[in-house]
Amino acid sequence: HSQAGLFGWKVADMRPDLVKALIAIEPNGPPFYDMVLPYQNAPVPEGQPWFRYTSNLQRPWGLTGLPLTFSPPTDTPPATALQAPEAPGLVPCYLQAGTPRTLPRLAQVTIGLFTSEASFRTASDHCNASFLRQAGVAVDHIRLADKGVHGNGHMMMLEKNSAAVSGVLADWLAGKGL
Repeated sequence: HSQAGLFGWKVADMRPDLVKALIAIEPNGPPFYDMVLPYQNAPVPEGQPWFRYTSNLQRPWGLTGLPLTFSPPTDTPPATALQAPEAPGLVPCYLQAGTPRTLPRLAQVTIGLFTSEASFRTASDHCNASFLRQAGVAVDHIRLADKGVHGNGHMMMLEKNSAAVSGVLADWLAGKGL
């Protein structure tokens, strides 16, 4: 979950043979750069986006600041390019530029990425899924609202309907035979 999410990516990359599944609950992200919501307590000025990306490369390996195992192998983090948003209300994503490298070890792991309806990550979690797919990794991006679980924020496991949230996770695991 959240900032601790980067450790799941690294552990699964190091030992995919020991990881049955990775449940990424609004993990650290989006890829490469942090997103800042500068207008959280003020109206958005006319003509300005409601978010911005920082200029500091926070996760040079895409999902982490720690090196991941790319193919072809590299000691240099991938170059980035900003991609258009997937849908209205979603942010554009930084993904790998040019011919993307793959993440063959993460591709061996069953991955579910879970996003709540009312979190600050709702508009950017799709970027993590897009990065993984671009790198040849299958990922199920599950939006809780699409499963009938509404209103949750980033700390969904602490909210009144946390049993419904855990039900979505359990159903996903069962659907994967885990």
